[in-house]
This record gives sequence, C-alpha cells and structure tokens, in this order.
Amino acid sequence: DVVDAGPDNIIRVETDAVTGEPRPYLHVRRGLEALIARPVFYELAEMATSRQTPDGEVFGIVSNGAWFPIAPAGTVLA
Repeated sequence: DVVDAGPDNIIRVETDAVTGEPRPYLHVRRGLEALIARPVFYELAEMATSRQTPDGEVFGIVSNGAWFPIAPAGTVLA
C-alpha cells in the first residue's frame, strides 16, 4: 500500500521509555499502523517547523492540510 499522511492517515510518535528514541507510526487503515523507518523519519524531521501549542512549542510537519506534532521544540532528532 502507498499511504499519504493526512486527516485520515495520521502520524503519531511515541518515545521509547528506555532509550528515549522516537517511534513514529503512520495509520494505514482500520487500526493498522506502519512503523516509519528511521531514515524516513529523519527526512521528515528536517522538514519540521515549530508551532506554539497549549503544551508549549512543538516541532511538526504538514501533510495534506493536516499538522502532525513529532517532538517538543529543542529536541535533537538526528
């Protein structure tokens, strides 16, 4: 499947409790998620911009009109 992130296919990022490394996922369909490969995630991180949110400043990316937070601002992603 080829899936573009957007309102129906969200990107979410968990943080590994032991290593602190990001674990990014893309919703594919009906509860199925794909783990985004590390090199791809770092490419996305290079395109990230910051936004002010109720939780503070956050890095995120825009795809198909939807904004997806990927890390707190100031986080080193690469």
